[in-house]
Amino acid sequence: MEYSQSSEPELIDYLKVLTRHKLLIIAVIVLITSLAVGYSYYKTPTYTATADVLLSPLAGVGVQNQSSNQNLTPTFIETQVQLFNSAEVQNLVATKLGEKPPLVSVTEVGVTAVIEISSTDINPTQAARIANAYASSYVTLLQNQVKQAFAQSISGIQQEIDKVQSQITTLNQQISSANPRQQAALQAQLQPQINSDQQSLTVYGNELVDAQIQQQLTGEPAQIVSPAVVPLSPSSMSPKKEGIIGAVIGLLIGITIAFFVDRLDDTVKNKEEIERIARPLSVIGLIPFVDDWNDHKTHIALTLGQTSSPIAEAYRSLRTSIQFISLDKSVHVLQITSSKKDEGKTTTVANLGVALAEAGQRVVIVSCDLRLPKIHEYFNLSNKKGLTSVVLGEANLIESLQKVITSRGDLKLLASGPKPPNPSEILAGSKVTEIINDLKSMTDVILIDTPPVLPVTDAAVLSRIVDSTLVVGMANKVTKKQFTRTLEILRQVNAPLIGILLNGVMPEAGYGGSYSYTYGYGYYDTSVNGSIDGADGSSRKHRRRTKTKK
Repeated sequence: MEYSQSSEPELIDYLKVLTRHKLLIIAVIVLITSLAVGYSYYKTPTYTATADVLLSPLAGVGVQNQSSNQNLTPTFIETQVQLFNSAEVQNLVATKLGEKPPLVSVTEVGVTAVIEISSTDINPTQAARIANAYASSYVTLLQNQVKQAFAQSISGIQQEIDKVQSQITTLNQQISSANPRQQAALQAQLQPQINSDQQSLTVYGNELVDAQIQQQLTGEPAQIVSPAVVPLSPSSMSPKKEGIIGAVIGLLIGITIAFFVDRLDDTVKNKEEIERIARPLSVIGLIPFVDDWNDHKTHIALTLGQTSSPIAEAYRSLRTSIQFISLDKSVHVLQITSSKKDEGKTTTVANLGVALAEAGQRVVIVSCDLRLPKIHEYFNLSNKKGLTSVVLGEANLIESLQKVITSRGDLKLLASGPKPPNPSEILAGSKVTEIINDLKSMTDVILIDTPPVLPVTDAAVLSRIVDSTLVVGMANKVTKKQFTRTLEILRQVNAPLIGILLNGVMPEAGYGGSYSYTYGYGYYDTSVNGSIDGADGSSRKHRRRTKTKK
């Protein structure tokens, strides 16, 4: 059977990402906003002055020798906007300012024929001066172009008139210089040409008069309708506006970083994610944070002293789930393991043992963690005698069982005993199987505390003598890759898996309280040869702290 590890994310998944990284998002917002406000306070204020130029349509001969018997089309206006950046305008502006002109912003005002020239400078007077220089230079350029166009047109017509007049004069001279007897014939021959030239002369004369009249009647191609005035207040944004924009930008950047960080973070975050990996197994228990478990040197079973706390209720809920499972599947011998250290495996064994005992069941906890035993510390008991003592024949099984004081019920502990040089070989031996079988006859439930799966093979070896296996995972600690590999190893040895317990559940999962706990497994780190992501052999502890909600 193949187990899918992926599914399409839903809206609630994205909201959970934002919730998990809310502090990061807030930090980015505060940082960007602070930078924006600080920059606004320390930067030099700038002033913007604006001049408006109105374009006018021209009849007759237009700008640049083109007919302008047309409306001011968007294309024409856009062309005029671009003309402000031309070398001709720049040269005129430079002459007016006496220096190289700075760039200005030139835009069309809506769908009108008005062009707006905006200049920004740290000196408000200079800003107005620059805007007016551009506006007047542009108007001067258009006026010069129109004048030049009319001058060229009139000059062209006058040249045609002079040419026709010269032709008429030449023809008349030919007639007058001819022989008197031939003048009549030559007159009759050249007269049609003379008449045609005279008609052309009349037409050109009319065109010249029209052009001269049009030149006198034509208005200005552009005019400054609103000259720039010296601005009284800065155009640069105030610190408040800068802060608002910075906050919006910070929010967008923060959300982007949050999703990026979450994408890089391969740890299991919640029940839904771990169930996707563990299919068809389901999560049968959710354990919230506990503030009391920050000290790794002190191990306690919280269900002993806090019977009404959220943590005690969480373990009672786990006990109920296991009791329901026992209706269809034997859980007489229950192995509890995890992927790696610091996932609350031994803590689960201790608290579940108390919860089962207080339900009236006879419970024995067997510490098969022969490498770094901790379970005896939870009950403040001795580890001088235990499993290894019985296996080696140095102690009797009954004598090695230590009673745990509970409010009611029968809970005993078989500690691990002295550390052996060959833990895996001892656990794989028949003597351990005999001990478990002997305990079956005197108990209702046997809880076996085993080392993590990934560092060593002890849990896989013990899976052959147990009825069921519960895998513990710590939210935001174990990676999806590690947990997937853990399940693969257990399934390869046909371990009787019954479900998943998720520790360190975030408050968003529905619990009113929060807690934190871990313990060290430094003994295992150097023996995995890199099989565990992040196992570097350090004594670093995984800690989480939150305030308990009442």
